[in-house]
Amino acid sequence: SSHTFRVRQAGKDTEQPMAENSQNLAAGRHYTILVMPDTNDKTTVSVINDNIAAPPTDKAQVRVIHASPDSGEVDIVEKSGNKKLFSGVNFERETAYTAVDPMKTTLEVRPEGQDKSVLTVPNANFEKGKYYTIVVTGHSKGMPNLQALMIEDQLAGTPAT
Repeated sequence: SSHTFRVRQAGKDTEQPMAENSQNLAAGRHYTILVMPDTNDKTTVSVINDNIAAPPTDKAQVRVIHASPDSGEVDIVEKSGNKKLFSGVNFERETAYTAVDPMKTTLEVRPEGQDKSVLTVPNANFEKGKYYTIVVTGHSKGMPNLQALMIEDQLAGTPAT
């Protein structure tokens, strides 16, 4: 069924929304709702289908959401092995979940195809059997500063039988 999501400043429930998005949501599915700036500094609302299923028991499932309007396409690199986990992630886009080996590592956010990082993410911990989302947000040039938010995605409630 169709749902409309509106974003307003806290306490200003009667004002025009800063952003709005209508989306069909399916029963039994899981979604992430993102509120982020576009390249013109306007606010946007995106609804992402999470596609969470049972992960392999020996891997972690990781995805990236690129929410930094001035950073261009980025690669996410596991620093110690210089291994690209994700390549060429576009602004306002999310990757699919990808199986990665469990690890505690430092990640780097790099402009696509370059060796120099624009952001270092120490102590990234991916445990087997878990889902993670890395949100790249903020600005490469300006405020707030570029940062990466590591979120462990969990299903709430009782699973359907």
